[in-house]
Amino acid sequence: MIDSARAAGDLDPDRMAALLASGRPGTRPLAAAYAASDKRAESAGETILRRFHEVMEIAVQPQAALRDGSGDVFGRADLLLSGRRDVHEYDGAGHRAALQHRSDLRRDRRLAQASYTRRGFTLDDLVNHAGVTMHELDRVLGREHRRARLVRWRRMIEGSMFSETGRQRVLNRWRRAMGVVDWS
Repeated sequence: MIDSARAAGDLDPDRMAALLASGRPGTRPLAAAYAASDKRAESAGETILRRFHEVMEIAVQPQAALRDGSGDVFGRADLLLSGRRDVHEYDGAGHRAALQHRSDLRRDRRLAQASYTRRGFTLDDLVNHAGVTMHELDRVLGREHRRARLVRWRRMIEGSMFSETGRQRVLNRWRRAMGVVDWS
């Protein structure tokens, strides 16, 4: 993911600008992905969750500081909904390991004590159940559902490696570039 490469300092902005200006095949989608990236993300899951919120037209603050009633910072949120005390976080499989799960439960209690509402999301929520997830968020925000948001998201997923079509497209490009090899 571009976000994690930027966060690690592995992308030189000048070299990236030169590559994007080169007009080489693939630079147009790379430029779009680079423009949409955010170096504050700590995982690929956070990136897809942030992009989902952007497509759903929900303003968020990535890696936002969480404050208790005294104003002291006690943690960070993957995403904090702008102007609200709603914390949205990506919960990968690592969050169900015993030690991490116990830590997460303590953190959930601290969030509730500080009047935050936490919602966890998985890749399955965002890719396979995006309509349900969108409706849940629309209800929380008290706004009407707009199908156009879901259509935009599904189009984005369809063009990515998160869909069979996207994976097949990349495989076909690879085969064209490498020459067709018959493995039978």
